[in-house]
Amino acid sequence: MVAVVAAEVDLVARSHAKLTDEKPYECPLLGLTPADVAVLQKAVPDQVKAHFDPERTFCKQKTSVKAKATLALERLVPALALAENHWAALCLLSKSHHNIQANNDRRERRQELRRAAVDKRLAKLRAAADKNLENAAAAARPAAAALPLEDRVLLAHDRRVAAAVGERRRRGAAAGVAPAAAAGATAGAALPGGGAAAAAGGAGGGGAAVPYGSSRPAPAAVARMVAEAADRRARRSAYSRPRASTAEARDETAINESNRAFNARVDRAFGKDTRELREALERGSAL
Repeated sequence: MVAVVAAEVDLVARSHAKLTDEKPYECPLLGLTPADVAVLQKAVPDQVKAHFDPERTFCKQKTSVKAKATLALERLVPALALAENHWAALCLLSKSHHNIQANNDRRERRQELRRAAVDKRLAKLRAAADKNLENAAAAARPAAAALPLEDRVLLAHDRRVAAAVGERRRRGAAAGVAPAAAAGATAGAALPGGGAAAAAGGAGGGGAAVPYGSSRPAPAAVARMVAEAADRRARRSAYSRPRASTAEARDETAINESNRAFNARVDRAFGKDTRELREALERGSAL
């Protein structure tokens, strides 16, 4: 390595007012070879990452840090020492530091945008899941919940008749009976006032079969059923099972409710084995 002496070699002055406008690689007076350029392209970012604070700009870096990085570059490539006031090394360090900061900012911005997109997609998925749950709950909710009590009773009766007809058809099909005969018999048994005779007449062909859904309970019967249900609810709400009194349920040896429960468990487990000793202690005759 050949040392460059300022007294023997004329220093190369800057050609621009701003340091970042300089182009050391293209300056013919410095005499940088392609090998020097290749070395500097790798060494300059390494010096910036090793010494500079990534949170500060180049102007706000410590002077000692700049001097250390500049000296390392000029020792690595002596041609940089020809620049007056070390403008070539400082220019390379400034541009490299700016590029590294810009890359870091772009990387952080991309990560923020990616996180925002993920959060937005998750929010849409949560909203869709909540909407699906609401729709499922609305679909599972019985459609007749908003109907009056009399209409709900009639609807329940129709459902029971339909279930009975379906069950009888399945049994008839399993036993080899014609489905029409099984359905007629079940409908006749389920219809109030029709009896088995109407079903038999419809199944035998002597009379017309009663179509499903044409039979409705009388309004008086529905009112009687509603009144009976209301009376049963009133009696149930007024009933209360007998409970042991506080004096009888009180355990004089317990200090609180949890200790009373613990004493009860211990007594169930070991009461028979310790009864004689407990009675002796109560009498005062225990040894």
